[in-house]
Amino acid sequence: MKQVLLLITLLLTTTLAWSGYSGNKSEDNLLLSDYIKAAKQGSAEAQVTLGTIYINGEDTLSNYEEAYKWYLTAADQGNAHAMFNIGVMHDKGYHFKQDFDEAAKWFRKAADLGFPEALFNLGIMYEYGQAVPKDFVKAHEYYLMAAEKGDPSAQFSMGLIYDKGMGVEQSDVTAYMWWDITGKGYIHAEHNRDSLAEDMTPEQITEAKRLANIWRKEHAHVEQLPAQEFLPGFE
Repeated sequence: MKQVLLLITLLLTTTLAWSGYSGNKSEDNLLLSDYIKAAKQGSAEAQVTLGTIYINGEDTLSNYEEAYKWYLTAADQGNAHAMFNIGVMHDKGYHFKQDFDEAAKWFRKAADLGFPEALFNLGIMYEYGQAVPKDFVKAHEYYLMAAEKGDPSAQFSMGLIYDKGMGVEQSDVTAYMWWDITGKGYIHAEHNRDSLAEDMTPEQITEAKRLANIWRKEHAHVEQLPAQEFLPGFE
């Protein structure tokens, strides 16, 4: 009997996307002062990284006000990553009173620019009815857009949607396909895929694998985003 694990995706579990700063100077070969200099010179990427440094308190004290300032500066330049991070700050209540409506506004700004994690978060909002009416069809729409951009959490969610038949026709084959695509990119994907296989015929499994391989070939140009590790704090 399959024991499929549900996705624990209340917005409070959302983390900021990777900003390119590990906190390890020997690896990054850059100091806080280097990021400050580049940020002040107008580099949106440095501004986003600097904001995340202040969120995490790497090489400096944690400072949400400074983080927001630099994210907003980058967002004003049209940087989708910064827009997404501001959304997460509102979502988590960092520097602001927790406000899902404001979070959704910023996620939409980033999603309109194609930022995968923002598309995924909007999917969560529609799945759970947070700041928007609950709508599984809309959730599927946003999860699919994020999944096709290589977001492993969205790919995992697609598997759940088909496994449970939420807004789509229930399909073990399609659920297996998405969890096979996700692979090690999400902590429970392989478990769910293998558990689901216990209730599937060999023909169904073969078909699911065939569809997964077709998807990979059709999306060979898509870079799979880093595996979701559920680390504390902002990435």
